[in-house]
Amino acid sequence: MNHSAYMSYCEGESAYSVTAHYHICQVLDSWKETNSKLFGCSHIRLHPSLTCHLSKIAKLVNIEPNELLYSGTAFPLYQMVLGHEAKKLAEHMIHNDGSKIASISKQAAFSLTLDKALKYCPQCVEESLDSVGRFVWLTEYQLYGVNWCQKHQQVLAYIPTGEGGSNRQYVLPEQGKATHDLFLNNKQQYFSNFIVELYRLLCSFSFLDKPSTYYREWLDIKGYLTKCGHIRAKALRSDLYHFWEALVDTEHAVLPLELLNFNYVSQLLHSDVPKHYLKHVMLMAFLTTDPKTFFDIDFRKDSINQAKSGRRRPLNENSILSQLNSGCSMRQVAVTTGYSVGAIKQVALRNGIEIGRRRQRITADMERDIWRKAFIGMHRSDIADFHKISIGAVEQIIQSHKGLPGWRRHLVFQNKLSFNRLTLTQFIERNSSYSRNKIKNECGSYMWLYKHDKEWLYHHLPTPQTSRYHPSVDWAARDKLLAIKVKFMLEPGLSISALDRQLGGHNWLIKYADKLPLTMAEVENKIIKHKGE
Repeated sequence: MNHSAYMSYCEGESAYSVTAHYHICQVLDSWKETNSKLFGCSHIRLHPSLTCHLSKIAKLVNIEPNELLYSGTAFPLYQMVLGHEAKKLAEHMIHNDGSKIASISKQAAFSLTLDKALKYCPQCVEESLDSVGRFVWLTEYQLYGVNWCQKHQQVLAYIPTGEGGSNRQYVLPEQGKATHDLFLNNKQQYFSNFIVELYRLLCSFSFLDKPSTYYREWLDIKGYLTKCGHIRAKALRSDLYHFWEALVDTEHAVLPLELLNFNYVSQLLHSDVPKHYLKHVMLMAFLTTDPKTFFDIDFRKDSINQAKSGRRRPLNENSILSQLNSGCSMRQVAVTTGYSVGAIKQVALRNGIEIGRRRQRITADMERDIWRKAFIGMHRSDIADFHKISIGAVEQIIQSHKGLPGWRRHLVFQNKLSFNRLTLTQFIERNSSYSRNKIKNECGSYMWLYKHDKEWLYHHLPTPQTSRYHPSVDWAARDKLLAIKVKFMLEPGLSISALDRQLGGHNWLIKYADKLPLTMAEVENKIIKHKGE
């Protein structure tokens, strides 16, 4: 076998692809033996887009680990959303195993049900075979949200991974299934193409400002900011939903439905908490048609200063109260302290200082009714619509009652707790034969409960499955039978895994090669014959 053709690196190839071709060069080695030689451990699971042990993989093709980090993994996208924490993720991907990558990259905290799959374009694979002499897994196709080949205008195919999945067996891009039954609509294609273009841009471009700085500027241009710099959140969420609703306008959604719950938009603008890059793309692709345009915007100095001044800082209530008691108006206090009039008004209400109102629309009875509705957990916008007042007025009344905001946060948590408990219970009832690991991979509520209610979760999960008894196998008889099948019934294949799939995908040729000497001799002849053709 010509190892030089397999142990070379082509632009855009994923780190998983490099490892898979190293495994192919070890013709008679199982995936466990390949892992032991390469990583020093037999059980290694390589993530399709957040691959670990990059320093060892990069040595196989004589490139720098940092080059493989940016061109062979999805790290540039996570670097955009993780900020200063991205450096820690890069160190673990290059030097360590994958045990901490999920926690460092905030996968569970992103609250998205993401499918695990190895994806490829059949035509791109054929072209790679002609150009470099082997099948190539491209990095950009392994990104979450990418299901469309922009070059050949066709749906990607995939091979599922996960518990017991194919990424432990280092398969080639062959015999996959289409990621969608028929086609992707225009909005789904646009979303997929935007992610690929953003990834390509971030591989060679780094920006100093946070994404929220760009968002505020674009929202101002699009008319979603008020003169005071506040976001018209209700109008923005409504327009976002109507713009993206076609993403799930099919029988089988190709993206997590949680993306259409745009409550996370305000956190993208005001909070430093990392959010999955898919959520960022939902806002970026709504505001601009391509990533380059999004990052090419010229910032106005006042908008940047406005974004910086919008950060919260602790209130000095003693200073505010002393000025109010001395007869200063709220506007005068706002000028001298730098706080907003709304914040000063909340301090005054909490401390029993009577304030003048321009219009006496909110009566004492209305205020009591607003307080009662807020206490039972009614949403602010619903209360505002009921009384025909602004959401800001409702929020001021809520904030003026000590303990009420904390109580409402408690109610929100209890609602989430009840929803996730019910979702998990119903999922287990519908799939009573599922193991704990399969429930974890397919039920999105599992990780939320693991983080917030672990004791209840473990109490309601099915009993851990015990190891099953497998009767002894007559390997000599099986070896003779398989040797006959391989010799007379199978087509020549490029790899052991390809021949194993023709036998039924039992992984006998990979797991039990040492017990099948006659069969492995015929397998080697089939591979040599395929290379000769």
